[in-house]
Amino acid sequence: MAEIDVQSELQAVTQKMEVLVDELNKVNAHREQLVGQVQNLQGVLMYLRGKTEDSSEIQVEGGENLPPEVVAQAKEAIKNKTGDEKNS
Repeated sequence: MAEIDVQSELQAVTQKMEVLVDELNKVNAHREQLVGQVQNLQGVLMYLRGKTEDSSEIQVEGGENLPPEVVAQAKEAIKNKTGDEKNS
C-alpha cells in the first residue's frame, strides 16, 4: 500500500477549497447584480406599460423562469416605483 502524506494532501485540499469558495462568492455576487438589474428593468417596463394603458394588475414578464423570491421582490419594487410616480 502506498504511503500518503496526509499533511500535503490536507494542504492541497484546503487550497482547492479556498479557490472554489472564492469562485462561488464571485458567481453569487454576479447573480445578485443580475437580479437587481432584472428588477430594475421590470420596474421600468411596468412604469412604461402604465403610461400606455390603465392596468391595476401587476404581471411580471418572464416570471416563470425566475425564482419565486425574485418575482416577489420585483413585484414589490414595481408597486413601490409606480406608487411613487403616481404621487409626483
